[in-house]
Amino acid sequence: MSQFTVLDLGQLLGIKPKKAINYLQVELGEKVDKDQLLARKKGLLGKAKEVFSPVQGVLERLEEETGCLFIKKKEKQKSKKAGSKSAKRVKGVFALGHCRGKMFFLGSGIKLKDLKAKKLKDKVVALGRLDSKGVIFKAAALGVKGIVVGQMKNSLLADISSLGEKLDLNLLVLSEEEEKKEKFLKKNDKKKVILSGKKKSLIIDK
Repeated sequence: MSQFTVLDLGQLLGIKPKKAINYLQVELGEKVDKDQLLARKKGLLGKAKEVFSPVQGVLERLEEETGCLFIKKKEKQKSKKAGSKSAKRVKGVFALGHCRGKMFFLGSGIKLKDLKAKKLKDKVVALGRLDSKGVIFKAAALGVKGIVVGQMKNSLLADISSLGEKLDLNLLVLSEEEEKKEKFLKKNDKKKVILSGKKKSLIIDK
């Protein structure tokens, strides 16, 4: 059995092979999880072509001539069962996109002015409560990878839901059973997480 999974990014994204490197969302040599976003090409009217990893492993190489991405599969360990005690999965009621990074807890009721001095680039920001749609756009402009929200007004959630993928951001709103909200998010501050819009979940590394 081959230890590599090969994805033809040129064919999957509808691009020239030599341009495939421009659409990667993960650096070569980095570890990736199953269902993690690997490549994305924006399209017209907010629609985008996306490629997700079918396996867990490492991005080994990208062939410039063919546009083929090689993922070295992670070897299975008999002593551990996948997804058992190493991580916790938290469900959400609404989610967009897919990303991974270190979660950075900001608190509740954050306003636009509060984001100016924060070092948020490449962080997954956690908010106990979100009151303004403008905060989401400002955070995205500052280079935030993703946003996890404990509580949001129904009217604001409906507004964001109507925009859908046009927002071009990674967002998760926690489900009712996880509404210990601020305490829960604060407890997991600085932990590595994966935000999965496809599965409406947040995976927290223990």
